Amino acid sequence: IGLPVARESGYGRVELYPRTGMSGAGSDFVCGAVVFAVGSHAAMLAVDEATAVLEAAEVRFVRPVNNDVAIVAEANARIKIGNRRHVAVTGSQGKEKIFEGDFTVCLTESR
Repeated sequence: IGLPVARESGYGRVELYPRTGMSGAGSDFVCGAVVFAVGSHAAMLAVDEATAVLEAAEVRFVRPVNNDVAIVAEANARIKIGNRRHVAVTGSQGKEKIFEGDFTVCLTESR
């Protein structure tokens, strides 16, 4: 979910322009699951491995997310332990942070 706008070794950036249907019923705020998915996408770009799967995530939502401003998620792969990569992800709208999280990505065996 979202458009990849940057991918470098250990770094990923995704932008999403919210649209109708991404808010809760009668709400002006984007559903948290959508925000999480943007962050997950950025984490996967930072790892950039064909066999990567999301294993775990700990995310803290800082404030409600408006449905009329682009969501930007930036991810930095920080630590490699065996077949796992730990990725720090932050999300923002304009200059305001909306979430931050630690994502664990596991590299699986190729089939």
